[in-house]
Amino acid sequence: MNLDDWAQVYVSEDRRRRFREVLARRLDCLTLVFEHVGDPRNVSACLRVADAFGLGRVIHYADGRYHRNHQISMHSDLWVDVLNYQRFEDTVDRVRRDGFALVGTVVDDPAAIPFDQLEPPPRTALVLGSEHDGLTPEMRAACDHLVTIPTCGFADSLNLATAAAILVRHFAEACRQRGGPGVLLDPAEQERLYRLWIERDARLKLRKRGIQAEF
Repeated sequence: MNLDDWAQVYVSEDRRRRFREVLARRLDCLTLVFEHVGDPRNVSACLRVADAFGLGRVIHYADGRYHRNHQISMHSDLWVDVLNYQRFEDTVDRVRRDGFALVGTVVDDPAAIPFDQLEPPPRTALVLGSEHDGLTPEMRAACDHLVTIPTCGFADSLNLATAAAILVRHFAEACRQRGGPGVLLDPAEQERLYRLWIERDARLKLRKRGIQAEF
């Protein structure tokens, strides 16, 4: 039996339909970049945000790799790819190579503007810094734009996942409203991910039943 045969048996029609629906709304024009976020639980919470609003890939720049926490991510890290980098130059090079403009999120920088006043670049990488120190000076200098989330209370900043939710929701909707080529995943990439998700689901179901399958 090939993959399609196994999927017909072990991956329900509703599940396959859901894969197609999610992939049809996945954005290709927006990503998140984490710079030295110390608590992996914060990254997990942000992955849940990324998945919820249609992002399929994020970049994790830190000394170590991202470690999954399914209780916090609610398994969103199964559907969002995490690219790990340990060098600043490699991180920025990857973002630039993929055609993204770096939009850094800061609390206190005279060069920053409110996030909703920025005209989103065609391909936007939202950069989130560490919980205590924010973005490093070198990352700020590398960013094409700096934005803030204005507040009007005693708290002048938000926790990482809350900030990510506000920013990703805003920029994701701006991308969708703009429309045009490059906003959503192209059909070939949708099909690649669909096959990958189907295979993963089928293998998981087969493994639970103690069935060895080759496909």
